[in-house]
Amino acid sequence: MRRGQEFLTYADAIKWYKLAADQGLATAQNDLGIMYLDGKGIKKDRQKARELFSSAAMQNNAEAKRNLKLLEDETKKTIMKELYGDTPQGNDTITCKTRCTNGDCYRTYSDGRTVHFQAQMKLNPFTNQMEFDSGGC
Repeated sequence: MRRGQEFLTYADAIKWYKLAADQGLATAQNDLGIMYLDGKGIKKDRQKARELFSSAAMQNNAEAKRNLKLLEDETKKTIMKELYGDTPQGNDTITCKTRCTNGDCYRTYSDGRTVHFQAQMKLNPFTNQMEFDSGGC
């Protein structure tokens, strides 16, 4: 490092990232999202991070797309853990089979859980008809 050269503080970085992100710069949106996610120099805010990653991903920023997917996968795992506890050791992938009759559905997971739910109605754009949608695993 040369004499007289200064380091940016997190507060300075956040200020510049916010200015650039507000102008629509995808790289700045992604980097600011990381700072919100990690809580570096700013209060942690997963929702704000998700919004910034989404904005950058909509501009085809590959890193933001990757970060958004990782955040969504982490959120799904957290929700599953809160609802059903830990998954079996060494098996992070849970599969399922869904059976539905007139929107009345039962989903059986590979870890033995069975969930009963009502499927939602959804417009099929190919047939232009309303159909039951049981969603994914």
